Amino acid sequence: MEHGYPLSRLPAIVAAARARTAPTRLSLRNSERFGVLHLYFRGGRLVAVEGHRDTPLNSLADLATWQNGVIRRDDVQTVPAAEPDPRLEALFAHVLRELTAHGVLVPSARPRSLSLPPTPPSLVPFAPSNLPFATSVPNARSPASPLVGDLPSLADAPVVPAGPPSAEPLSPPHVPAEGQLAAPQWQLIALAVRQVLAQTSALAGEARTARMLSQALLNTARAKPILAALTLDPSGWLVPLPEDAMTHYSRFAVADAVAALLADFEAQLAAVIGMEQAQAAIVTAVAPFRAGLAQIGFAISA
Repeated sequence: MEHGYPLSRLPAIVAAARARTAPTRLSLRNSERFGVLHLYFRGGRLVAVEGHRDTPLNSLADLATWQNGVIRRDDVQTVPAAEPDPRLEALFAHVLRELTAHGVLVPSARPRSLSLPPTPPSLVPFAPSNLPFATSVPNARSPASPLVGDLPSLADAPVVPAGPPSAEPLSPPHVPAEGQLAAPQWQLIALAVRQVLAQTSALAGEARTARMLSQALLNTARAKPILAALTLDPSGWLVPLPEDAMTHYSRFAVADAVAALLADFEAQLAAVIGMEQAQAAIVTAVAPFRAGLAQIGFAISA
């Protein structure tokens, strides 16, 4: 991989790979430290990731910290046989935005399929005052704040079913297609909440934070029945049942419900580690996803 394209060309090369029907592999090597990543595309989608970290998500998250690298594109006959993980697309979109914001990528060469739909004018974005968990914290986005690659495991945390027996999910209202939450947008929200859980686990313990978030689901599902469709899986991800449940609602409604969920979680966390530290931990965890969440309806304080 000594000869290839510079990392700055990644968006254009990804766009070309997505435009092909045949499987394509992009091999990336970090020029400044050890780091190797293989991205497999098929039918316009990122379907598999292999890299130097322990999991595909962790390897992909590490890419957000790169400054220089070399890219090689190869045609392949097959891709790794594992079932595609839809979270890869959401995380990859976030990584590209981070690299562009840091000046690593060429801004004008953004892949057309990765941008999230803007919030319609009829959906009023949240002001910071509407998000109790998103109060202003100085320097919330520090270079050392972890991404998925540094998340602790939540596999052993107990799971409490979401929603009390009396809480039934709302029957999805009729929402125009342009106002509905898109699947990649839900994946971004789930990723942000997963990051919150991981960040706060380091302060309050994995099992305790998992219980608090599960309890927050129970509490807020009474006022926000949308949340009754969610459960917290053993690895710390919010999982809708059925899988597309959140995409039947408006972006505003989902953002409002998740804001209430995190506010309840913050209140429980504050009782354990103090309000100031709880707010700082949550805002720091969500800060890397600020731009994408703002398009959905969240306004996260700096």
